[in-house]
Amino acid sequence: MAYKTYHCLCSELIVALPKPLEQLPRREGDGSHVCEGGLTTVNALSAEDATIMKLDDGFEKRYPVVCRRCDLPIGYHLDLCQFEDSKSSSGPRSDVLYILSGALQSTESLQGDSHVSGVAQTSVVAK
Repeated sequence: MAYKTYHCLCSELIVALPKPLEQLPRREGDGSHVCEGGLTTVNALSAEDATIMKLDDGFEKRYPVVCRRCDLPIGYHLDLCQFEDSKSSSGPRSDVLYILSGALQSTESLQGDSHVSGVAQTSVVAK
């Protein structure tokens, strides 16, 4: 199976998905992409402490996920208590990642970018 890879805006590799991000379902509230099963995250850190979000229809307990390199928020996990099958549990449901809209860029979009090749390009201006 071919995986699609995505990077933080700082170019750090973050996630590999079994299908393109654009083909994943979106949440109604914030438009984040819902990634379930088959995903592999690297260079991303999940917060140990939850953030309580006030929504129009109540509250939601989220565990922010950020880029390990630049701390840019890339998504979140919901608390287990948010799901019917685990209401009596607490902690992040790590098998489902909600990726914030616009937080990642595909590897293909980085082609030709100096960050991917590992060689920094600089401009020198003579005075």
